[in-house]
Amino acid sequence: MKLQAKKIDEKNSTVIKNQLYAVTEQTELIVEEQQEDSYDRVKCGFKGNGDCEIYFCKEYRPPQIPAKGHKAADILVAHLGERALFHIYDIKRRFDNDDEILHYVEQVNTTYYDAQGLSSFTRYGKDKQQYRFGVISSNFPTEIIEQQKEYYEKELADFEKNSQAGNLGIVKRNIFHMPELKRRADVLSAIISKKVTMEDGATFDLDVKIMDEIEGGYGCEIVFEGE
Repeated sequence: MKLQAKKIDEKNSTVIKNQLYAVTEQTELIVEEQQEDSYDRVKCGFKGNGDCEIYFCKEYRPPQIPAKGHKAADILVAHLGERALFHIYDIKRRFDNDDEILHYVEQVNTTYYDAQGLSSFTRYGKDKQQYRFGVISSNFPTEIIEQQKEYYEKELADFEKNSQAGNLGIVKRNIFHMPELKRRADVLSAIISKKVTMEDGATFDLDVKIMDEIEGGYGCEIVFEGE
């Protein structure tokens, strides 16, 4: 089933948020994120396979979902052919802060579930859905992420020691924080291994695209390919 989408013929088009575009292999789109004193710019190209339809959306949000509180990934690309292949990518100027990484995981989870809804609308069952995830950043410092992971693991280990030692006062004060600490440690551990896990337990490889410094900010080019 084809989707209602805006067609773009010209190259180097800057896109607007939550507008679904029908694109081709001749299309080039610019996704630009404004930073405090610069910008991140990603030039997107597309490569199809056979008779598949290709769609693009920046910060996709289903029509029935309120805008307030919706946290979407920056880029959603759908190749709809024999299967539905979704590329879900987000732009992060820096990827070396645990809160930023956790926010990234929240965003791609949201778009993952929204893409599943889009799959149902276009009549693709779960066995016909495929997903690829990525982060576009100026850095990917695994040693810093590792240090943050180790901090949470130490907190968990200290809690376990206090529990075994019978320090009930300390245990009671911290017991409600433990699930969150474990979640953070698990998320960071997966990211270090270039993996990202969804809330339903599905784990996917994480494609890391490093932006180069360009005039006025950072940028890179990506070609989103079908199967």
